[in-house]
Amino acid sequence: MRFYHGERADYPPFPEHYFNEIVQQIFSGYERHVRSVRHSDKPLDAFPEAQVLEHIDNTWSDTAKAVFNNWLGKIYQLTHQDRRLPFMAGVDPDNPLGL
Repeated sequence: MRFYHGERADYPPFPEHYFNEIVQQIFSGYERHVRSVRHSDKPLDAFPEAQVLEHIDNTWSDTAKAVFNNWLGKIYQLTHQDRRLPFMAGVDPDNPLGL
């Protein structure tokens, strides 16, 4: 949208090694559309996210779940079971992670 509104001079490039050929073709077609309507009164089509979702390999989902679960586990280790107390006994409230 920054390119479309003239806030950016160049159209943003694809991330390297992320999109397959099908997705690149869909996005290249959208880039051509954006360029063609940028300085006209024609409406801008919606970004084709729905067309590419089935072609994108979500490789970060398991990692994201692990990061969240590790964070939640650390909260469980530090937080007192009594909701009126913020930390377990022995946890320094000024440095709860011991960093």
